[in-house]
Amino acid sequence: MLALAFLASSALAGELELGLKAYNAKNYAAAMPLLKSAAAAGSVQAQSLLGWMYLRGEGTPSDPRQAAAWLRRAAAKGEVGAQYNLALMLGAGNGVPQDLKSAFSWFRAAAKHGHAGAQYSLALMHANGWGTARDGKDALVWYERAASQGHQGAQLALGILFEKGELVARDLARAAHWYREAASQGDAIAQTNLANLYASGQGVVRDMSEALLWYRKAADQGNAGAEYNLGMLYSTGIGVALDYREGYKWLASAERRGLSQATKMKAFVETRMSADELAEARSRAN
Repeated sequence: MLALAFLASSALAGELELGLKAYNAKNYAAAMPLLKSAAAAGSVQAQSLLGWMYLRGEGTPSDPRQAAAWLRRAAAKGEVGAQYNLALMLGAGNGVPQDLKSAFSWFRAAAKHGHAGAQYSLALMHANGWGTARDGKDALVWYERAASQGHQGAQLALGILFEKGELVARDLARAAHWYREAASQGDAIAQTNLANLYASGQGVVRDMSEALLWYRKAADQGNAGAEYNLGMLYSTGIGVALDYREGYKWLASAERRGLSQATKMKAFVETRMSADELAEARSRAN
């Protein structure tokens, strides 16, 4: 019996290894039967990956129900990635009936094992009262755990949480800290919000050079709010040399992104320029 068990275990390991090798080579058609056999024999890793393949349509037509079935088997055995992906499916109602309470439960299971995405999602659920009672303290705990692992979304969420002061005590210095963390990772919203704090001197010492730096970083990514604020600064000469043409350029860009207040300000700036200046401004804006 021991010899038979050993042979079965060796065969399982072989199928899993070959399946993983094929998957990593993006030969999904070859990986599918190998991983399916290993999953049926009890490989948690194969079950989790098989669920992912059914979800993504890799080596098979996309089948969310099959995905959920395999992910559930792996999640029940403690596979963290499966717990997280199953929670996402349950939360969105993707291929399974939407069940926010079950999603919350699986996010929590993965979060307790250190999964940053699950920690962020769990915090979101606490903050919004999805599948659980709304709880700012628990939201803060899980946002901070995810943010400390470098999760950009959690860092931004913390900045917003501390700036608004709805679920936790308002703390603009902590808001600035977390905005800076997310902004340093390239988050355009965090860059804009951090610039706003520098421009107003809230939570940080007022510094228009820093404000301009972060507004530019966000505007270069197409953030309409940052473009509008740059346009305002150049058009009023606050913290920067007055330059209607540069202001017009940024206001026009914000207007194209649907910011109605940019239209009004752009119209005003047009009245402050000569015909030649306006022609140059329009050329910059195109």
